[in-house]
Amino acid sequence: MNRSFNCLVVDAFPIVSRSLRKTLEGLPCVSHVSETGQVDKALSILKQQPIDLLTLDIKIGNSNGFELLRRARAHGFEGKVLFISSEDYCTYSQLAKESSANGYISKAEEEGLIRDAMQSILKGYSLFKLDSHAGTHKQTHLSEREQVVFDYLVQGYSNKQISELLSLSAKTISTYKSRILDKHNASSIIELMNYQNHRPSAPSLYTQRVL
Repeated sequence: MNRSFNCLVVDAFPIVSRSLRKTLEGLPCVSHVSETGQVDKALSILKQQPIDLLTLDIKIGNSNGFELLRRARAHGFEGKVLFISSEDYCTYSQLAKESSANGYISKAEEEGLIRDAMQSILKGYSLFKLDSHAGTHKQTHLSEREQVVFDYLVQGYSNKQISELLSLSAKTISTYKSRILDKHNASSIIELMNYQNHRPSAPSLYTQRVL
């Protein structure tokens, strides 16, 4: 890799953000790393600077990494994206893949594996875990926007609060909520929260492919 890359780390926890920044700065191909824990600031940086790699969490304060990525792409961001999160793999890795990300890796992995993931994606690979539970656990598939609404619902946000966060009407959020309940065959948010707390554990294998 002869060229150098500019990177942006987005994580709501400063200690995590600093650690990821130091890891990226340790890569010989990286020339500059910015960091922030705020979605609006991240979008501002993406508009003002050429960013080659964006690393972000699923949950960023009161916002959501998928929503950040959607807005970034809408404003023309074409760089590579790696989700680094402690959220459940079985649900989010596939969603990350479908949302135009280049990889998903857990914060629980060893630092060396996270560093290798960063470097691999900068080299042009994609990196997602193989689902060793495929065929043994029936997974409920939500769209990217449904998953964002789902995450807010199980955190206790009201339809009105979610509508304000996503700049959508409360009626639209209500429609998403109904779809989510139907897909989970649930009758209430309490049942959804119970589902959230009893997801199957994450598998441990990764697969790479050249983009």
